[in-house]
Amino acid sequence: MTNNKQKEYEEKLLFNIQEYGCQTTTVFGPHETLPDFTYSIGFAQSVGQAEIITFGLTHEIMGAMINEVLDQCKNGLVLKDGIMLDGLLDNHKVAVKAVHPTNIIPAFFNSAIWYQKEHMNQDMDAAFQLVWPGSKDGLFPWEDGCANDVINFQPPLYLERKKDER
Repeated sequence: MTNNKQKEYEEKLLFNIQEYGCQTTTVFGPHETLPDFTYSIGFAQSVGQAEIITFGLTHEIMGAMINEVLDQCKNGLVLKDGIMLDGLLDNHKVAVKAVHPTNIIPAFFNSAIWYQKEHMNQDMDAAFQLVWPGSKDGLFPWEDGCANDVINFQPPLYLERKKDER
């Protein structure tokens, strides 16, 4: 990114956090083994909670999911590992999973890490992954019989990264 584009991006990010409570950033096909994903920037500032990431759906749906979680947090939701959320996807609950610390890295949370360091004077040390079930069977990636595409579209950031992946 050029310096001007970087500055524009940062200004828009800061405006969106101030105005709406967060910015959602989508990363499109960063490489062939990783699906598109969207993550939040600003949850720590606006609602005092960890950032959110989700994978494998359209950027519109993923952004809407994150914005709905932000609204629920503004209305009292406290994010915790293992809770199930309604209202994010039609007819399906979505699981909230704590991201393992080995996965809180720039490859997944670049702007969120930058924001917390530069604007909150703290390291980003927590995040949650929104994990969706298969639309036909309602099974989550960790459940027996879950469809391979549901598993493959959602890297398990809630598990420790293998040393050879770091």
